Amino acid sequence: EPPQALAAYAGTYHNDYFGDLVVKSAGDKLKLQLGPRPLEFTLRHWTRDVFIYQPSGENAYGPAGVVFAAGPDGKIQQVTVENLNILGEGTFRRGE
Repeated sequence: EPPQALAAYAGTYHNDYFGDLVVKSAGDKLKLQLGPRPLEFTLRHWTRDVFIYQPSGENAYGPAGVVFAAGPDGKIQQVTVENLNILGEGTFRRGE
């Protein structure tokens, strides 16, 4: 399935463990920024609200999923980054 308009995913999401995650719409691509000195990654569309990216660093074994989820109103409310979610700590909620 095609994604929503990329602007629907853009915003700042927060996680008490990892801090802020920023998603930016850049033309026909989404960019994910993460970390205390934010690293930027390009997201590639997989299906509907699921994208993938290539993590970097010592634990970068291959592409990881980035799964967006909408709330009851249909707007994107959270995102789960699979490679950060091994112990259930990888979900970021959209800021108020």
